[in-house]
Amino acid sequence: MRTTTLEGAALESIFQDGWLSEQSENVQRKLLSSAFLVHYNEGEFFYNVGDVADGLYGVVSGTAQVAILDANNDPATMHIAQPGFWIGDLASFSNQKRLVSVKCSTEVTAVRIKSARLNKLTQNDSEMWKAFYMLSHRNTQALLAIISSMLNVPPRARVLSSLERMGSPKTQDGCFSEWINVTQKQLATLVGVSYPTVQRALKELEQEQSIEIGYGRIRLIFE
Repeated sequence: MRTTTLEGAALESIFQDGWLSEQSENVQRKLLSSAFLVHYNEGEFFYNVGDVADGLYGVVSGTAQVAILDANNDPATMHIAQPGFWIGDLASFSNQKRLVSVKCSTEVTAVRIKSARLNKLTQNDSEMWKAFYMLSHRNTQALLAIISSMLNVPPRARVLSSLERMGSPKTQDGCFSEWINVTQKQLATLVGVSYPTVQRALKELEQEQSIEIGYGRIRLIFE
């Protein structure tokens, strides 16, 4: 892991999709003026379950696995974080330990804002608090969607739901989403079914022209 400044960095991804893209220019400016870049190698962690909170993270490039601990105390991946995804606010503001781990699936560049800076940013600033409540709502909504997808839903529907949750809006041609960097094995872990089951589901979706499959990536096709 290494850190650098934001000066000259390509940050288009976090302005095009995700929580920060929905905020006012004032909020964006204040947040990024307090941030720096963190560069991770594949396999490194933003943080682990039980770690002391150290701030907020936003994925700029690459992908990372968000995992909880299962009943056997083993990590269970629940989400694949794509560029534009932010995490870390709840533990930081509540001064509690981390409830999930975030591990880099690829090389990752992320924006990080330390907890002390977050506290200063939100002092007597209702607009900033509203922005963070929006982030909390967004991530809670994603968590509920994950839970819902596990409740007696056929594998095909669970696969499509997971892709829709990770996918970005339509591209400029209006027919495709951006590529979702997720392997079929990772997708099988996410939806809680076997690898062959995911392969069958993806094949059905591809035949229906609902998705396009690439090497280690998938994208949605819109009508």
